[in-house]
Amino acid sequence: MKHIARTVLNFIIKKFKCIEEKRHKYQIKSLLKKDLKELFCLYQPKLNLLDNSLSEFEALARIEYKNKIISPLFFIPLAEKFDLIHKIDYKIMELNMKLISELLNKNKDLEIKISFNVSIKTLERSDFIFEVTKLLKKYNLKGKYFEVEITETILIKNLDLFLEKIIKLKELELDVSLDDFTAGFSNFNLLALAPISKVKIDKSLLDNYNIKKGEIIYINLIKLINSLELCIVAEGVETESQLEFLKKQNINHAQGYLIGKPDLIEKFIL
Repeated sequence: MKHIARTVLNFIIKKFKCIEEKRHKYQIKSLLKKDLKELFCLYQPKLNLLDNSLSEFEALARIEYKNKIISPLFFIPLAEKFDLIHKIDYKIMELNMKLISELLNKNKDLEIKISFNVSIKTLERSDFIFEVTKLLKKYNLKGKYFEVEITETILIKNLDLFLEKIIKLKELELDVSLDDFTAGFSNFNLLALAPISKVKIDKSLLDNYNIKKGEIIYINLIKLINSLELCIVAEGVETESQLEFLKKQNINHAQGYLIGKPDLIEKFIL
């Protein structure tokens, strides 16, 4: 009898959790369809391994809803599923252009660059370059303060269109980087074809640097990218030993929890 009661109770709990998850997804979907007032950014610094400076930061999207911080691991897949990812990308762009404008008003000599992710779906939209140009004009900024991190390059449908957009971003003085390189099925072809500035090597590769074959792969990937005269950002730096390994290689920047956890920009810039 106790076994039956426990089975029924477990079923009820699972059913309740399923209903709660569906309700939560519906609420987030509703937020994404509106003006995204709940969207904000935390920032993770990139350490310059040449001079130990912190002048570059990655903007990481978060949603605050009912006094809780919602991870992008939850709302980004929903935005992609319902074809709303461009709304997040455009909102993040504007938030960061507004931020840079405010920081420069306080200190016109401030050296800073903020990167933000842009999905392939957003990049391929006909209004993408228009939106970037419009926001730069709105906040009277040059593109040199920003870096676009391109994600999911394996999903590129039209290579010519992709390259055209990258060229236009470069004409607007924005840097362009390939994000999460070597994660999943990376598009190595873009290293030769796209006028990118940086390559961000995915954390998964650094996790295996202390295995002989993993070290060989990492070191030779660095040599390949350096031979193409591209900057390298090592992602996922979490230990001192990883940082020491990277310092011995010819790598430009390191990013990860050891360098700094995502936080408000005020934590890094007074």
